[in-house]
Amino acid sequence: MRPFIGIEGPIGVGKTTLATYLQQQLQAELMLEVFAENPFLARFYENPTCYALQTQLFFLMNRYKQYNQLAREGGIIVSDYIFAKNDLFSRYTLNAEEYELYLEISSNLAENLVQPSLVVYLTADLDVLMQRIAARGRDYEQRQAMFEYMQHLTEQYEAFFSTYQDAPVLRIDTTRMNIVEDDKARMSLIQRILADFDTWLAEQPTQVYLL
Repeated sequence: MRPFIGIEGPIGVGKTTLATYLQQQLQAELMLEVFAENPFLARFYENPTCYALQTQLFFLMNRYKQYNQLAREGGIIVSDYIFAKNDLFSRYTLNAEEYELYLEISSNLAENLVQPSLVVYLTADLDVLMQRIAARGRDYEQRQAMFEYMQHLTEQYEAFFSTYQDAPVLRIDTTRMNIVEDDKARMSLIQRILADFDTWLAEQPTQVYLL
């Protein structure tokens, strides 16, 4: 099985930044989630009820294609998402009938996919996340309903990782650790992950570690 570090957390927490720098340190294969190619995303933020299913199905199929291309043997993989997050977003955005259909498709696709060896779960206070999202300047993320969406999303992440058992989880609060702008904080975090990675892979614990 390939060593696989998956980085997770709500929008704006710094997943892609950490994944990119960690990949450089490990000389690993980098797998990034595709956002720009989703033709439904901007419309979803405008009208979630009408475009939730299309948006989630597009993400699901793109994530599946990426995961399905990963060989079971090879070097380290670093990704800014894990496949299991599909259900986290869809549980909140879809109605009951849509979610039942989505879950059936997702469960079938997930069979035999590569699982993470370690998940790095990044968190931050909601107001900090909103500041970081605003700084990114993406038009579709600047809408009034974004705060409420992010509030529910952070709650969903907490609930998701409270029961997640597929890999050991390192939980890191980045509220006072801006890994996008603070080089020292970012390198300290990366060194911590690198120093303990072999131990996590060998022991495969199921509990959540607090940094």
